Amino acid sequence: MATGQLGTFASRLGYMRLGAVETEEQPEIPMAIGQAVYNALSGVLENSWAVELPQNPTWPAIVFDIESEPESQWTLLAGYERHTVNVVILAKTKEEITTKVTGLHARIEQALQEVDVYMMAGEHGDSDYEDDASVYAYFSTHIIRTRI
Repeated sequence: MATGQLGTFASRLGYMRLGAVETEEQPEIPMAIGQAVYNALSGVLENSWAVELPQNPTWPAIVFDIESEPESQWTLLAGYERHTVNVVILAKTKEEITTKVTGLHARIEQALQEVDVYMMAGEHGDSDYEDDASVYAYFSTHIIRTRI
């Protein structure tokens, strides 16, 4: 998700925490991987949300979604599923996000690396939060692979 693409992602930010009742408009996150990612991210910051922020959000906040797809050709005789975890950090200061050791980005990276079968970090960088220009946004993608 590059700068500018957060508009699409941010348009889905709103009212759902993992485990809440899903509606037809909201993407479904596979529960086992979704719970593992939620547990990792909420360990970094309790104000972590799957898919959407609450109606009146507080900062800093973490929002994530997961795109999953089968990888049947990855290895012979074993089916795997590739999960792309898209994470957006929203904060009032850049320092909360980017400080090398204590910043949320570094802590998120470390927490997700501890999720079973974490593969690698993908793209990351500054982004925009269209609902409030005074809020800094930073996106990152992470790849996790699980056996089907």
